[in-house]
Amino acid sequence: WYYKRFSWEKISKDSDERVELVFDSAVDEITLWFNSVELVSPSSPIDSFSVDLTEYLSYSNDYELVNDENILFIRSCHQSLSTSVHLLVTRSK
Repeated sequence: WYYKRFSWEKISKDSDERVELVFDSAVDEITLWFNSVELVSPSSPIDSFSVDLTEYLSYSNDYELVNDENILFIRSCHQSLSTSVHLLVTRSK
């Protein structure tokens, strides 16, 4: 199991910000929950993939939601989670 709690602040109210969780290497059957929503279910092993977290984020400023807590759970079905994972943020404005 992997557990992470964090806050997120949007750059500006009009920002078209996209936030993805990117897995760079092979992942063997994981389940991923973000803010109580299951976003990835166990499946066959995959080399790499990304999960868009944008619509599930809670923000820590007045631009969006008042709840500033984000919770990520990842469960690996067969082995420890030892892969390269990072957040990718893209903005068009």
